[in-house]
Amino acid sequence: MTWQAYGALARAQGFDRLYLLLSFDCDRHEDAEVVEMVDGWLVERGIPRTYAVPGVMLTEAAEIYRKLASKGARFINHGGRAHVEFRDGRYWSCTFYDRFSEAEVAQDIAAGHEAVIAVTGQIPTGFRAPHFGLLDNSQREYIYNTLRAMGYRFSSSSLPELGLAKGPLVDVGGLVELPCSGSWVAPHIILDSWSHVRSPVDPVVTAAYGNIMMETCAELFKHRQVGVLNWYADPSHVAQGDVFRRCLDAIGDHGIKAIGFEDLLVMGGRV
Repeated sequence: MTWQAYGALARAQGFDRLYLLLSFDCDRHEDAEVVEMVDGWLVERGIPRTYAVPGVMLTEAAEIYRKLASKGARFINHGGRAHVEFRDGRYWSCTFYDRFSEAEVAQDIAAGHEAVIAVTGQIPTGFRAPHFGLLDNSQREYIYNTLRAMGYRFSSSSLPELGLAKGPLVDVGGLVELPCSGSWVAPHIILDSWSHVRSPVDPVVTAAYGNIMMETCAELFKHRQVGVLNWYADPSHVAQGDVFRRCLDAIGDHGIKAIGFEDLLVMGGRV
C-alpha cells in the first residue's frame, strides 16, 4: 500500500512513469581513485552523472573532478569539511551538522559552495547535507534558510519517509526538497551503498545490495509504479566486481528512465 499511495502523490505532481535519479557521494580518498571508471559506466548507459563531494576532497583531487565536470558531470554542494576520518583500520563518520552551531553550518555550506566553483567552474544550485538523517526539523529549516539566501533551488537531504508522505518533490518555501528513496521491501529505509557493504573495514557492496536494487526495479515496473527512485552510492563501494553494473543494466532493461536533478525540477514545474 505504501508504494501505491506514493504513486498517487507522484501522479498528482505530474509524473506519468518511473524515473531513476542516481547520484554519488565521494566522501573518501578512495572514491577519487575509481570515480572516473564508474563515470564511464554511466556514460556508456546514458545515465546523467551527479556528484556530491565535500570541499576538501574536491580540492585534494581537483584534477580528477575538474575532468569529470568538463565531460558533463554535475556537482552539488556537499559542505566543506571532510565527512569521514580514518582511524583504527577503518573510516568513521565525522562532521555532524546536528552538533554544529548555526554559524558553523552556514560556514561549512559556504565553503562547499566555493569549492565547487573553484574546482569545477559550476555554480551549485543543489545541496546534500552530511549525515542528514540525524537532523531535526529546526536544524533542517536553518539549512533551508541558508540555501535560500544563497540562491539554491533544491536540497536532497531527507529520508524516504518524507517522500512517501508528500511525493517526489516537496516544496519548502521557495526551495524544493528531493527525498531519497528506499527499496521495494523496505520503502521507509534509505537504500544506499554504505548500508550494504561487507564490513566497515572492507567497504565493498555485497550481492544482496544488487539483488535489492534489481528486485525493487522489477517489482515497481511490474506494478506500473510512477515516481522517482532517488538513490545514491559511493563510487568506492560499487567499483569492484559486477554487482553495480548489473544493476545499471537491469534498470535500463525495465525501461526506467534515468534523469538528473535539474531534469526533475523541470518535469515537476519548479523551473
